[in-house]
Amino acid sequence: MAYTNIDDPSAFFQTALYTGNGGTLAVTNDGNSDLQPDLVWTKKRSDTSHNALVDSSRGATKQIYSNLTAAEETVSGVTAFNTDGFTLGSNGTANGNGGTFVGWQWKANGGTTASNTDGTITTTTQVNSDAGFSIVTWAGGGTGSLGHGLGEVPDMWIVKNRDYAVSWAVGFSDSSILGGTSNYLSLNTEQAVLTYNNIWGSSPVNSSVITMAGDRSVNISGDDYVG
Repeated sequence: MAYTNIDDPSAFFQTALYTGNGGTLAVTNDGNSDLQPDLVWTKKRSDTSHNALVDSSRGATKQIYSNLTAAEETVSGVTAFNTDGFTLGSNGTANGNGGTFVGWQWKANGGTTASNTDGTITTTTQVNSDAGFSIVTWAGGGTGSLGHGLGEVPDMWIVKNRDYAVSWAVGFSDSSILGGTSNYLSLNTEQAVLTYNNIWGSSPVNSSVITMAGDRSVNISGDDYVG
């Protein structure tokens, strides 16, 4: 049986419900522990709006959208990661006046990153080994391996090109989930399992690295990425 160091899950993940004011809004968590989030995913609940993701590795205000192919944008959505929550600006996707919203929050390493040279392509990692969660950024380099910093095999990874409007890509260490190492999912489409020859490489993941092909969705030279 596997054991973890997590006695209080609210120290690592919390959900906050809030009503937008269209201006400046501080959202405070109500879990058992204080949580300074490193990844905040917001969604308007009261009508249709985009899913907005901001993390402390890329920096506050740097939004990407899980339902879109759009490149990263700088907007006044999440503007700060606080000791027990986050602050919002006036951006309507995350803080439209009178709208009801949800903010899902994960803790990584308090915004402190490290350079990782385990793979053929150097990455910048922010790791929470207790929670099994890592935020990874890198400059694409074509086919190669990228260190994730977890020290164990990750069950799932999600990748977005920050510079270019192209689909998200989702992979799993258990290849039987999608039917093979050449298969992947995309967050921003309703499509079933997609296939691209060795999008993750023939041996995609181990306890140190994830291997990716030089496809624009995951690792083309000249573009910046987040996973």
